[in-house]
Amino acid sequence: MNEELINQIVRRILSEPSLQGLLQGNGGQEGNQTVRSEALVLLNYVSDFPRVLTAVQRQWGANYKLSFLPSDQVFTAKPVLPAGMSWTTVQDAMGKSDWQKLILPTCSPNTLAKAALGIRDNPIC
Repeated sequence: MNEELINQIVRRILSEPSLQGLLQGNGGQEGNQTVRSEALVLLNYVSDFPRVLTAVQRQWGANYKLSFLPSDQVFTAKPVLPAGMSWTTVQDAMGKSDWQKLILPTCSPNTLAKAALGIRDNPIC
């Protein structure tokens, strides 16, 4: 895929106002700080799961209840999640429309561009 095309697609996706709210974590919070908001973590395969999971937990774990939606390769590898994190299914993730944050810790611009175009060489479901 052409790098300039990928960059244009990623810029369009990231400039979408509804995605900006999710990425910045202000998607619908009403100021209730006693209940942790829920974040959806889309997890692609990486060779070092413990490092990625630790980094996600360190950066967002205190403020969000983290639910991981694994790609097919991650589902096959089935890494152990640290305490406070849980797996979710595609059906559950799609059924919930009020995720407070969307986290893409291992998503490259190329993968994001392919997802935006509907190209599924590494499907999540």
